[in-house]
Formats: sequence, C-alpha cells, structure tokens
Amino acid sequence: GRRRSQAARRAAVLRARGAGGAAAAGGGVGVGCCGGRAGDSDLTELLVGLGCDELSVGPPAVPRVKRAVSEVTAEEARATAERALAAATREDVRDALSEPTR
Repeated sequence: GRRRSQAARRAAVLRARGAGGAAAAGGGVGVGCCGGRAGDSDLTELLVGLGCDELSVGPPAVPRVKRAVSEVTAEEARATAERALAAATREDVRDALSEPTR
C-alpha cells in the first residue's frame, strides 16, 4: 500500500544519498548536509557514515550535533550507515539506527 511505497522511497533516498557520498569521497569532493536532518543529533552518526563531512545546522542544534560527532568514530559511523543502507523499510532503518555501535 501507500505506507510501504513511502517507506521504500525513503530507503531508496537513503541509498541514493549513500551513493552520492561515496562518489564524492572517491573524487575528493566534500559533502555538506544542511537543514533539519543535519540538525537532528539522532541522525548525526548516520549522516557522517554516509559521507557528510560538513553539517550545517541552526545555532540551537550546534552543541547537540557537536557532541554527537565527538562521541562516534568514523568506523562506527560507517557501520551504522551500512546497516541503514541494507534496510528495506523505514522501520528497518530505525532499528538499524538504534543498534549500539560500540
């Protein structure tokens, strides 16, 4: 139904973002992420793992995002992104993001 289609599109968007991050990194190009998602500290590890090397966030989010970046290694972030990229649905992505990386 409609919910499954939306979930599949979200998973597809996540895979597209991951492919873009990988292509940029392979070409030596930085990847910036901005907006509400970049300011969501619950997504920081995922975004870093997808290759975002610059997060543009509003001033209120800076301390939370900075703390989230400092609490994860690049290897842990990549592992989180790999789990999320393997997910088929939004719920699977949420489960992947809630798994401890350490």
